[in-house]
Amino acid sequence: MGIIKQTKNIYNFTKNIKALNSEDELQSEKANRYIQTLLSEQGGLYLKVLQYMGTENQKIAKIAYEDIVGINSQQVREIVERNFPDFNGEVFQESYAASIGQVNRGRIGNEEIAIKIRYPGIKEVLEDQLKLLKLIPSVQNFSPAKKWGVDFTPYQESIKAMLDQECDYTKEALELKKWEEYLKPVEGVRVPEVYSEFLREDIFIQEFIEGQSVSQIEANCQPREKRQLAEKLVYSFLLLALKHGKMQGDSNFGNYLFRADTLEVIYLDLGQVLSFSQTFRQTILNAIWMRFNGEHFDTLSFFQGLGFDVKKLSPIEKKLDLLITVLLEPLLSNRPINLKNWNYKRDIETLLGEEKWWFRSAGGTEFFLFMKGFLGLKNLLNFWNVNLNWHQLLKELVLRENLKTEKIIPLEGRDEVGQSFHGNNILVRVLDGEDEKVKITMPFMTLFDLEDYIDEEVKTLIKAEGYNLDNIVEEALTDGGRPKEIINIKKGHKTYFVAII
Repeated sequence: MGIIKQTKNIYNFTKNIKALNSEDELQSEKANRYIQTLLSEQGGLYLKVLQYMGTENQKIAKIAYEDIVGINSQQVREIVERNFPDFNGEVFQESYAASIGQVNRGRIGNEEIAIKIRYPGIKEVLEDQLKLLKLIPSVQNFSPAKKWGVDFTPYQESIKAMLDQECDYTKEALELKKWEEYLKPVEGVRVPEVYSEFLREDIFIQEFIEGQSVSQIEANCQPREKRQLAEKLVYSFLLLALKHGKMQGDSNFGNYLFRADTLEVIYLDLGQVLSFSQTFRQTILNAIWMRFNGEHFDTLSFFQGLGFDVKKLSPIEKKLDLLITVLLEPLLSNRPINLKNWNYKRDIETLLGEEKWWFRSAGGTEFFLFMKGFLGLKNLLNFWNVNLNWHQLLKELVLRENLKTEKIIPLEGRDEVGQSFHGNNILVRVLDGEDEKVKITMPFMTLFDLEDYIDEEVKTLIKAEGYNLDNIVEEALTDGGRPKEIINIKKGHKTYFVAII
């Protein structure tokens, strides 16, 4: 299919997704029919987008998972027997849609199986759709990304590599076998067993596992059960990422399965697996562990370990220490955290503004893929609305697995002395003459929500003095949030004082 027609499809696809939620029932139904027709003809990336969006939209989820018409069981049987003449099992009508294929339930002897079949011709469809990725830089010609020199090529190549991986079931089967070994130390977390004798590039058979979906867990489980399952999921996520350099690359909820009765977590589909170098994951672990112990480190050395161009980062070096705190906040805070309250996008925007594009242009493809996988897990945990102490889970992992941690060595000619490190706390004081009426010390990250912690009386005074609280916070962050006084206002015999300490 030509690029022009694909571009038109993308435009209409986007327009009709928006129309799905229209209050006009006729318009919504028309959009539904259009999307289903497009999926039946094209599938591929369109279905993958819907499955991702369906994590937060039930109407889209229904189209992405329930309304897809796939290959009937007789056709599946014929495909299985053509590839595996010795197959002597059953193929059931029950099937589940995926972005590049479908899964049919079956049986061999007394064993329940899942038969995964790649849709005929889907590889060519994906290759056609992926040609559009080459247009991204030209579309960005007048955007901040272009202005700051962001190179999209590594990300395009990563997407293509992941989709190529997903289209080859022999690679998925190999990952399943590897992850089976990786997860052995974690009770109640596993992957399906692979039937190696029934394995081809476009079809393979694995163990069928009964379980509950992310949505079913949310609807039917008590908060304690959800928290226990979430803890196992996060612990295994950290184990896979930091010890083995592996991560689920496809964040749609259909790639996970759970059993509330036995508190089991199943990584069901490993079609897209992200891999990270030893240097990358060791650098992250070292930084977290040094922060745990209250130690500073050379921020440029840290980002170099993550694959960034440190020459490009030098102009924003003052802000890097605080940026690391923002990015790693869930792991650095030794308290239960609900990731719904982790406002990393807002905090990065407040800290960097347009300079976020400069940060992005400095590269670190591994880092941005790592964040992609992490944010996929964040979406799942947000759906369950759970509070978890990531800090303690990571400490438990390091001790159990005896993971090695080291100090981050400064780059040549540099040391930690004289570098910009942000303060630890926000101090609020109210004086009445010489008497201290209020003295409150809060965590540093409350700076990003300072307006929520300042009394209305003080806000009125700040405004009367011609100041804007948002501007005060932005000014406080220009040097990366180093210790200093940021508000000192007097009215009569009262003094209102806020400082970073």
